[in-house]
Amino acid sequence: MKFRPICSLLGLAVAFAVSSAYADCGNCGGCTDCGAVSSSPCGDCGGCGDCGVAQVTRKVLVPEYITETKTITVTEMQPQTQQRTIKVVRQVPREEKRTRTVTKCVPREVQKTETYTVMVPSKQTQEYTVRVPVVSYVEETFTVRVPKMETKVVEYTVRVPEYKDVEVTYNVCEPYTEEVTRTRTVCRRVPVTTSRTVTRDLGHYECQTVEVPVAPCASHGARRLGLFHRHHGCGGCGACDSCAPACSTGCDSCCAPATRTVTRRVWVPNIVTEQVPCTTYKLERVEEPYTCTVTKYRTVPKTKTVRQCSYRTETRTREVQVCTWVEEQRTRKVPKCEYKEETRTREVCVMVPEERTREYTVVEYDQVQEEQEYTVTICDRVEEEKTIDVTVCVPVQVEKEVQVRRCVMVEKEVTVPASSGCGAASGCGAGAACGTPCCKRRGGLFHHLHARHCGC
Repeated sequence: MKFRPICSLLGLAVAFAVSSAYADCGNCGGCTDCGAVSSSPCGDCGGCGDCGVAQVTRKVLVPEYITETKTITVTEMQPQTQQRTIKVVRQVPREEKRTRTVTKCVPREVQKTETYTVMVPSKQTQEYTVRVPVVSYVEETFTVRVPKMETKVVEYTVRVPEYKDVEVTYNVCEPYTEEVTRTRTVCRRVPVTTSRTVTRDLGHYECQTVEVPVAPCASHGARRLGLFHRHHGCGGCGACDSCAPACSTGCDSCCAPATRTVTRRVWVPNIVTEQVPCTTYKLERVEEPYTCTVTKYRTVPKTKTVRQCSYRTETRTREVQVCTWVEEQRTRKVPKCEYKEETRTREVCVMVPEERTREYTVVEYDQVQEEQEYTVTICDRVEEEKTIDVTVCVPVQVEKEVQVRRCVMVEKEVTVPASSGCGAASGCGAGAACGTPCCKRRGGLFHHLHARHCGC
């Protein structure tokens, strides 16, 4: 990719060289076989009649891309198994005997005497008074009501229904539509015209003719380097005869600065400030009438025949059983209870307190300290060396083949006009001397190549 800009520049240089060969002759075709001799410069050649343009074949370098296979060395990481020695701590158990002081409780029996009080039951005779019931029957007179059934004729009133057809009037609501005019609020965009200040550039282009300095030996010095520096030579300094042909010292010290007339297109500004109308829109709320259809209801009277029921009062008779109550006197014996007091005796149990003595044995404990041996397990830390396998990535140099594009310069034959000026007619042939118009007017990237073929 880095050779692409250089190769593009070389191709542009070759195209510029071919076009420059035709551009230097102006209106002259470069007729070497034309017998007329003109002392005017190349641009004012009067023409060569029917003479054709002589072509010559030259070799130029053209860039081309080629693809090559290149072997490069790259570094890759490859896994590799290595052995490492590490320290491992292991726990080794061992038993150790130790002594500790323990406290024991030794039992012993003790005889004790205790005095206590107990409640002893005792039988006693006790007198008590009770009330004994005595039942006797006594005659009693009472009044009762005895029911007596009788048949009677009673009158009662009933309502008998009567039906007849009657026409009634009723109202119903019937819907109907009607168009009404209402008002609604709408938003409208109203244009508003305002003015604003705009600054414009109403300038124009003008062609101006100016003289610019041109260094006579700016492209011939020994300091000229480049891609085609082998074709560069010094074509002399024109009218300056004091410069050596090799131009080892340059021509700036001996040649006067030259000028040339060029035409430039220059923009002449014309800043104008003006008021430009600008239309904007704003929203306004406007009351707008509209027509819509609404549904309304109206009351319409209608008639219908209904069956109407009326009642009339009618008196009727019926026989009913009537119950009457008759009072009667009756007698009965009823029990009568009376109480009398009697004195009785009974044996009761009474709890009498009594003191007693008893002996009992209790166990008491005495604390005794003694030495006792016990065994404990202790783990000692022992360091050991252990070899393990680990996988590491090791850089390894590996050769690989890759495809690389390279730009090379290839010689090709191209056809260009034989003369680089006006040919023999203007004194630019192989024997033309330095200082002729051909050698002075020629400039550009291939100036030295042109000067060599021009004979300067």
